Amino acid sequence: VLVTQDEAVKYCNPKISELTGYSPEEMRSLSFDMFIHPEDLEMVLSEYRARLFGEKPKNSYSLRMINRDGHIKHAFVKSALIEWEGRPAALAMITDITEQKQMEARAISSEKRFRNLMEQSPLDTVIMTPEGRISEVNQAWLRNWDVQADEANKFIAAYNMRTDSQIADLGFAPLVERAFAGEEVVLPPIHYIPKRILDEIGVEDMEARERWIQTHMYSTKDTNGSVESVVAINMDITDLKSAEAEAFSTETRVQALVDQSPMPVEILSLDGKIIRTNPAWNRLWGVDEAGAAEVMEKYNMRTDQQLKKLEIDHLVERAFFGENIILPPIIYDANETAVDFDIEELEGLKSPWIQCHLSPIKDQNGELVNVVNIYVDITGLKKSEE
Repeated sequence: VLVTQDEAVKYCNPKISELTGYSPEEMRSLSFDMFIHPEDLEMVLSEYRARLFGEKPKNSYSLRMINRDGHIKHAFVKSALIEWEGRPAALAMITDITEQKQMEARAISSEKRFRNLMEQSPLDTVIMTPEGRISEVNQAWLRNWDVQADEANKFIAAYNMRTDSQIADLGFAPLVERAFAGEEVVLPPIHYIPKRILDEIGVEDMEARERWIQTHMYSTKDTNGSVESVVAINMDITDLKSAEAEAFSTETRVQALVDQSPMPVEILSLDGKIIRTNPAWNRLWGVDEAGAAEVMEKYNMRTDQQLKKLEIDHLVERAFFGENIILPPIIYDANETAVDFDIEELEGLKSPWIQCHLSPIKDQNGELVNVVNIYVDITGLKKSEE
């Protein structure tokens, strides 16, 4: 946890010391440029200043930090605007993702492992040349756009991401260029209409469905640091966008949004009991309505011994005190919890890899009333990594 104001550290907890090697007292005497990688400093300052001036920067991003020993650490930052001693300040929740980044680098360095990872990945993935031409797509790409391999070949031969007029018209071409220059880039959500680009590049006998996507881009480089290829992972957020479009202010409509969401959702009372779930939640854990009712009757997140053994119960508690919390990825043993809480007659329980996003819900007076837990099932991603 880090609070910054006037481009200086005002508060940090001991975990920041583990990441940077500086004590909390030393951190409060340092400016940003002492522990943020020079190549990321401009981006961080831009995000920071935009937030303080009331603009709408990204809520989260990745950056590189330099610890006391001069080693580079990778971090994921989720930030928000707060008031500190009567003045605007930025609150940052920082997660050390150095190990994850190192794993990604090792995977990319091995051509065979990279190809296997790409082909078996459940994520729509495209590999492009430095000039912007597609060199390879995976099966998930074909499924996402609902095209056959022979049709895809026509598109692959003619398409160039760096000259895509649809991306240019949306104002995202500079971001794409940054990716081709070697940066990691996440494009904003796009409602992509394939027919438009197919007509432009002369592939008129091919059809592909429209999708809402968010594209994550990064480059692979040779030993000299030159970009060899650019990888684009298209996250299909069509269902999520459809759910957002149906979000309304009334309780009935909120209930419909939760029930229809493709994301597993549970709403918890402040004492840790589940008071509402959705069908996606039932599918995640492999329970029927009767089983879900028994779980809601007996389970309590704040007394879950499995979370305590995983040493993340303190993060859960922070959510119940009003913080937005993203728990680390865990493999959760539902059968163990069923035994702990004496939940009987549940068959076919699943034990998926999950990452929980905990968000406090406040009333019009700012009083905390509930905590929403949205599960992200990352089982497929973890299997691909393995």
